[in-house]
Amino acid sequence: MTHALFLILLGLMAAVVVWFEWRSLAGARMKTVFLFMVIFSYALAIAITIKPGMPGPLQLWERAFDPLVSPWLPP
Repeated sequence: MTHALFLILLGLMAAVVVWFEWRSLAGARMKTVFLFMVIFSYALAIAITIKPGMPGPLQLWERAFDPLVSPWLPP
């Protein structure tokens, strides 16, 4: 129940941010990018709330670039 309440409040906060910022955005492209970022962030918050053991962006970064950087780093 607390997860659902948290996600509802987070959604309301995201809606308030969009409502306040919408008029200050110039052009359709800027509005599209802003909506995409808000929706993507909310979806990521939902995924992490439902499954907290899910790897985040930092683990992807480490897995992708560790083999490239590790030869340069001292042991």
